[in-house]
Amino acid sequence: MGPVKNEDLRHDEVSLKQIILKVQKCFKYLLSKWYIILAVVVAGCIAGYLYSSKKKVLYTAVCTFVVEGGQPSQQLTGIAALLSGSATSGGEGLFQGGTLLSLYTTRLMIEKTLFSQVVLNNRKVLLMDWYLKINNEGESWSKVPKKERAGKISGIISKIATDYVTVEPGNFVTVKVKTPDELFSKHFNEKLIETVNRFYVQTKTKKSLTALRILERQADSLRRIMTISMTGAAVAVDAYPNANPARRVLGVPAQKRAVDVQATTSLYSGVVASLESTKMELRKETPLIQIIDRPALPLSKNVPDIKRGIAMGGIAGGAAAVFLLLLQLFYSKIMSDESV
Repeated sequence: MGPVKNEDLRHDEVSLKQIILKVQKCFKYLLSKWYIILAVVVAGCIAGYLYSSKKKVLYTAVCTFVVEGGQPSQQLTGIAALLSGSATSGGEGLFQGGTLLSLYTTRLMIEKTLFSQVVLNNRKVLLMDWYLKINNEGESWSKVPKKERAGKISGIISKIATDYVTVEPGNFVTVKVKTPDELFSKHFNEKLIETVNRFYVQTKTKKSLTALRILERQADSLRRIMTISMTGAAVAVDAYPNANPARRVLGVPAQKRAVDVQATTSLYSGVVASLESTKMELRKETPLIQIIDRPALPLSKNVPDIKRGIAMGGIAGGAAAVFLLLLQLFYSKIMSDESV
């Protein structure tokens, strides 16, 4: 590697000197425009103040609960499986991988919650009507034209799912509802959790509950048939109380009735045993949802930080003013074929 030439050193020194001179020139130019920068900074501060002051105070309702999933039910076998029309009764494939958490922001659950009623000041109030009032979108859902309802409900649900409802997983499930109205936050949080958890339990146990109801109907039907068979057997015996033993044909009706009673009794006993087993499986499969903390008044509130808004507005305004002034300087020098 050859020695460094003096020309290269002088060239580097000249380049560095040019950079410093250009920076000084830009700085002096900005100082000469201080009144413009100051005006834009003041305007940015005012804009930040106005923006912060117009932001609403948000109230957050928090509910924490724990979910213990039910055990998957076993397969129904024998008579129970035949009568229920299904070999399985469980919902072991449902709500795996955090699906319960995503239920809180689905269209179905939010819509059901909005069209639920809560008690406010000793009168029932539709949550949808309450939402419209606090957001200045109307007085009542019934006054919204039918042709506009589909689009309006879609917008409301999207806003609630995005801005209002937050679900935090963990050892405990935490559901937060943040709105500009303190009471609405509390009531909407409670109703949403009630709606989702009820749907969750019903869906988890739906197949087992359906099988249970089928078995109950079959047990009632077999009991009626058994009663009729027993009555028929008694009538057949009473028809020939002192039948001649030599005429065995007279005892055939009574024997047929006795066989019917025995068969029906055996079938009924099997269904009852399966019914009790299905009830136990249903209890084991039903998930347990235990509320740990409910939202309580006064709720925590998020107050807009006006000082921060003013500072951010001033900084943004100053940066924009400096950028535009430098851009104007470079443009004018380029157009006049001068170096900056």
